Amino acid sequence: DQYDIEEYNNINMIGCSLGGLIAPYYICNGKYHIDKLCNMIGTPVFTTLEDEMFYKIYQHEDTISEGNVEQLKSIYRDISPENKIDRLKNTKILFMNSKSDPYMDYNSIENIVQYLPNARLLELQQDYHGVVWDDFVTVMNFISEES
Repeated sequence: DQYDIEEYNNINMIGCSLGGLIAPYYICNGKYHIDKLCNMIGTPVFTTLEDEMFYKIYQHEDTISEGNVEQLKSIYRDISPENKIDRLKNTKILFMNSKSDPYMDYNSIENIVQYLPNARLLELQQDYHGVVWDDFVTVMNFISEES
């Protein structure tokens, strides 16, 4: 509440990796309507987060704590934006993901896009969890499109 953004007509978000998990969560639970979301190498389907990195706390690349995997999976299921998919329908969304991403399940994103009339999925060609400069150009073009 430090910033009063109610005076703005259009609010856009860009989420990349962890930000691509947080952004759809905010759209489903946050205070302000988001007009556009560009979700790069993220997902609104938290139940597909299977890699062990989602269940540990790191500091300087060293594991300092391991959570109870089943307890954390239960929390992920409860807070997953896929449970509130109707709240995503009024936001124009561009998902940008790679079929080879080891962390984000491409098929689940492909499935959820079918339920979102204002969403589309762009397949990235990278065979890793990352983006390249051209992907940012795509983001800027998406954000600058007329609604």
